[in-house]
Amino acid sequence: MFGKNPYENEDSIEIQDFSNDDEDNVKETFLETDEELEEEEEETVKKEPVYRRVKQEVIIVAGALLALLLVLAIIALVYGANKNKAYNDLKADYDAYISKATANETDLKKQISDLQKQLTEATTPKVEEVTSTGDSYIITAEGGLGVRPNPGETGSFANYDKLPSDIQQMCDHSGDNVYLYYNSVVKVYEIKSASGASWGKIADGAWICLDYAKKQ
Repeated sequence: MFGKNPYENEDSIEIQDFSNDDEDNVKETFLETDEELEEEEEETVKKEPVYRRVKQEVIIVAGALLALLLVLAIIALVYGANKNKAYNDLKADYDAYISKATANETDLKKQISDLQKQLTEATTPKVEEVTSTGDSYIITAEGGLGVRPNPGETGSFANYDKLPSDIQQMCDHSGDNVYLYYNSVVKVYEIKSASGASWGKIADGAWICLDYAKKQ
Protein backbone atom coordinates (compact mmCIF):
# COMPACT_ATOMS: atom_id res chain seq x y z
CA MET A 1 0.00 0.00 0.00
CA PHE A 2 1.29 3.38 -0.85
CA GLY A 3 1.20 6.22 1.60
CA LYS A 4 -1.18 8.97 1.07
CA ASN A 5 0.11 12.15 -0.52
CA PRO A 6 0.19 14.77 2.17
CA TYR A 7 -1.22 17.21 -0.25
CA GLU A 8 -4.28 15.03 -0.57
CA ASN A 9 -5.19 15.70 3.01
CA GLU A 10 -8.16 17.67 3.68
CA ASP A 11 -6.20 20.13 5.72
CA SER A 12 -4.54 22.71 3.58
CA ILE A 13 -0.95 23.89 4.08
CA GLU A 14 -0.25 27.52 3.71
CA ILE A 15 2.96 28.33 1.85
CA GLN A 16 4.36 31.73 2.14
CA ASP A 17 4.59 33.49 -1.08
CA PHE A 18 7.79 35.50 -1.37
CA SER A 19 6.99 36.72 -4.74
CA ASN A 20 4.98 39.56 -3.41
CA ASP A 21 7.51 40.59 -0.77
CA ASP A 22 9.65 43.46 -1.66
CA GLU A 23 13.43 43.20 -1.94
CA ASP A 24 14.02 45.21 1.14
CA ASN A 25 12.29 42.74 3.39
CA VAL A 26 14.34 39.87 1.98
CA LYS A 27 17.52 41.85 2.38
CA GLU A 28 16.62 42.78 5.93
CA THR A 29 16.01 39.14 6.74
CA PHE A 30 19.40 38.08 5.37
CA LEU A 31 21.10 41.14 6.83
CA GLU A 32 19.77 40.32 10.26
CA THR A 33 21.12 36.79 9.86
CA ASP A 34 24.50 38.09 8.73
CA GLU A 35 24.66 40.60 11.56
CA GLU A 36 23.95 37.88 14.10
CA LEU A 37 26.76 35.76 12.64
CA GLU A 38 29.12 38.72 12.67
CA GLU A 39 28.22 39.48 16.30
CA GLU A 40 28.91 35.88 17.27
CA GLU A 41 32.22 35.97 15.44
CA GLU A 42 33.12 39.28 17.09
CA GLU A 43 32.29 37.85 20.50
CA THR A 44 34.47 34.84 19.75
CA VAL A 45 37.26 37.08 18.50
CA LYS A 46 36.89 39.37 21.52
CA LYS A 47 37.09 36.49 23.96
CA GLU A 48 40.38 35.18 22.59
CA PRO A 49 42.43 38.40 23.00
CA VAL A 50 41.16 38.89 26.56
CA TYR A 51 42.35 35.43 27.49
CA ARG A 52 45.68 35.96 25.76
CA ARG A 53 46.13 39.38 27.34
CA VAL A 54 45.48 38.01 30.83
CA LYS A 55 47.93 35.19 30.20
CA GLN A 56 50.57 37.62 28.97
CA GLU A 57 50.10 39.81 32.07
CA VAL A 58 50.55 36.77 34.34
CA ILE A 59 53.72 35.82 32.47
CA ILE A 60 55.04 39.39 32.74
CA VAL A 61 54.28 39.55 36.51
CA ALA A 62 55.85 36.14 37.06
CA GLY A 63 58.92 37.19 35.11
CA ALA A 64 59.20 40.41 37.11
CA LEU A 65 58.93 38.47 40.37
CA LEU A 66 61.61 36.03 39.24
CA ALA A 67 63.87 38.90 38.26
CA LEU A 68 63.26 40.56 41.65
CA LEU A 69 64.02 37.31 43.46
CA LEU A 70 67.19 36.92 41.43
CA VAL A 71 68.28 40.46 42.31
CA LEU A 72 67.51 39.84 46.00
CA ALA A 73 69.47 36.58 45.88
CA ILE A 74 72.46 38.36 44.35
CA ILE A 75 72.22 41.13 46.97
CA ALA A 76 72.02 38.51 49.73
CA LEU A 77 75.09 36.71 48.36
CA VAL A 78 77.07 39.94 48.13
CA TYR A 79 75.94 40.97 51.62
CA GLY A 80 76.83 37.55 53.02
CA ALA A 81 80.24 37.65 51.33
CA ASN A 82 80.92 41.10 52.78
CA LYS A 83 79.81 39.98 56.22
CA ASN A 84 81.96 36.88 56.01
CA LYS A 85 84.96 38.98 55.00
CA ALA A 86 84.26 41.43 57.82
CA TYR A 87 84.01 38.51 60.28
CA ASN A 88 87.28 37.01 59.06
CA ASP A 89 89.01 40.39 59.34
CA LEU A 90 87.61 40.91 62.83
CA LYS A 91 88.63 37.41 63.90
CA ALA A 92 92.15 37.98 62.55
CA ASP A 93 92.36 41.27 64.50
CA TYR A 94 91.05 39.52 67.62
CA ASP A 95 93.56 36.67 67.31
CA ALA A 96 96.37 39.18 66.83
CA TYR A 97 95.17 41.13 69.88
CA ILE A 98 94.98 37.95 71.99
CA SER A 99 98.46 36.93 70.89
CA LYS A 100 99.84 40.37 71.70
CA ALA A 101 97.97 40.49 75.02
CA THR A 102 99.32 37.04 75.96
CA ALA A 103 102.86 38.13 75.17
CA ASN A 104 102.36 41.33 77.18
CA GLU A 105 100.89 39.33 80.06
CA THR A 106 103.92 37.01 80.09
CA ASP A 107 106.26 39.99 80.04
CA LEU A 108 104.31 41.73 82.82
CA LYS A 109 104.35 38.59 84.95
CA LYS A 110 108.12 38.41 84.56
CA GLN A 111 108.46 42.07 85.50
CA ILE A 112 106.20 41.56 88.53
CA SER A 113 108.25 38.53 89.58
CA ASP A 114 111.47 40.53 89.26
CA LEU A 115 109.99 43.42 91.25
CA GLN A 116 108.77 41.06 93.98
CA LYS A 117 112.22 39.53 94.15
CA GLN A 118 113.82 42.97 94.40
CA LEU A 119 111.28 44.00 97.04
CA THR A 120 111.96 40.87 99.05
CA GLU A 121 115.69 41.47 98.85
CA ALA A 122 115.22 45.12 99.83
CA THR A 123 112.98 44.37 102.82
CA THR A 124 114.86 41.31 104.05
CA PRO A 125 117.69 42.36 106.37
CA LYS A 126 121.14 41.43 105.19
CA VAL A 127 122.65 39.48 108.03
CA GLU A 128 126.37 39.15 108.40
CA GLU A 129 127.89 37.15 111.21
CA VAL A 130 130.28 39.25 113.22
CA THR A 131 131.47 37.07 116.04
CA SER A 132 130.48 34.61 118.68
CA THR A 133 130.55 35.70 122.26
CA GLY A 134 129.27 34.91 125.69
CA ASP A 135 129.33 38.44 127.07
CA SER A 136 126.60 39.92 129.19
CA TYR A 137 124.69 43.04 128.13
CA ILE A 138 122.46 45.37 130.14
CA ILE A 139 119.30 46.79 128.46
CA THR A 140 119.52 50.60 128.23
CA ALA A 141 116.15 51.22 126.50
CA GLU A 142 113.97 52.86 129.16
CA GLY A 143 110.76 51.67 127.54
CA GLY A 144 112.03 48.12 127.21
CA LEU A 145 113.70 46.35 124.30
CA GLY A 146 111.77 44.15 121.86
CA VAL A 147 112.82 40.53 121.49
CA ARG A 148 112.70 39.58 117.79
CA PRO A 149 112.68 36.13 116.12
CA ASN A 150 115.49 37.06 113.68
CA PRO A 151 118.17 39.74 113.46
CA GLY A 152 116.94 42.87 111.69
CA GLU A 153 113.29 41.80 111.83
CA THR A 154 111.36 44.55 113.59
CA GLY A 155 107.80 43.68 112.54
CA SER A 156 107.29 40.70 114.82
CA PHE A 157 108.26 39.32 118.23
CA ALA A 158 109.85 36.10 119.45
CA ASN A 159 107.63 33.30 120.75
CA TYR A 160 107.37 33.92 124.49
CA ASP A 161 106.46 30.31 125.31
CA LYS A 162 109.68 29.03 123.70
CA LEU A 163 111.99 31.37 125.60
CA PRO A 164 114.09 30.01 128.48
CA SER A 165 112.50 30.59 131.87
CA ASP A 166 115.23 32.99 133.02
CA ILE A 167 114.58 35.17 129.93
CA GLN A 168 110.80 34.97 130.46
CA GLN A 169 111.23 36.37 133.98
CA MET A 170 112.93 39.47 132.52
CA CYS A 171 110.24 40.06 129.84
CA ASP A 172 107.05 42.07 129.76
CA HIS A 173 104.64 39.80 127.86
CA SER A 174 101.42 41.36 126.56
CA GLY A 175 99.66 39.47 123.75
CA ASP A 176 102.28 38.76 121.12
CA ASN A 177 104.52 41.57 122.32
CA VAL A 178 107.67 40.57 124.17
CA TYR A 179 109.93 43.27 125.70
CA LEU A 180 112.96 42.96 127.97
CA TYR A 181 112.69 45.26 130.99
CA TYR A 182 114.96 48.26 131.36
CA ASN A 183 118.27 47.36 133.18
CA SER A 184 117.77 43.63 132.54
CA VAL A 185 121.02 41.75 132.05
CA VAL A 186 121.15 39.04 129.40
CA LYS A 187 123.94 36.93 127.95
CA VAL A 188 124.61 37.33 124.21
CA TYR A 189 125.80 34.17 122.46
CA GLU A 190 126.18 35.45 118.93
CA ILE A 191 126.37 38.84 117.23
CA LYS A 192 125.25 39.60 113.68
CA SER A 193 125.00 42.75 111.63
CA ALA A 194 121.63 43.39 109.98
CA SER A 195 119.97 46.50 108.56
CA GLY A 196 122.91 48.64 109.66
CA ALA A 197 122.73 47.54 113.29
CA SER A 198 124.28 44.89 115.55
CA TRP A 199 122.00 42.15 116.82
CA GLY A 200 122.70 39.78 119.68
CA LYS A 201 121.28 36.30 120.09
CA ILE A 202 120.03 35.70 123.63
CA ALA A 203 118.28 32.36 122.90
CA ASP A 204 117.10 30.24 120.00
CA GLY A 205 114.69 32.41 117.99
CA ALA A 206 115.34 35.42 120.24
CA TRP A 207 117.42 38.46 119.16
CA ILE A 208 117.84 41.97 120.51
CA CYS A 209 119.30 45.10 118.98
CA LEU A 210 122.58 45.83 120.75
CA ASP A 211 122.31 49.51 119.91
CA TYR A 212 119.94 49.68 122.95
CA ALA A 213 122.12 47.56 125.22
CA LYS A 214 125.50 48.04 126.87
CA LYS A 215 128.18 45.45 127.33
CA GLN A 216 129.07 44.89 130.96
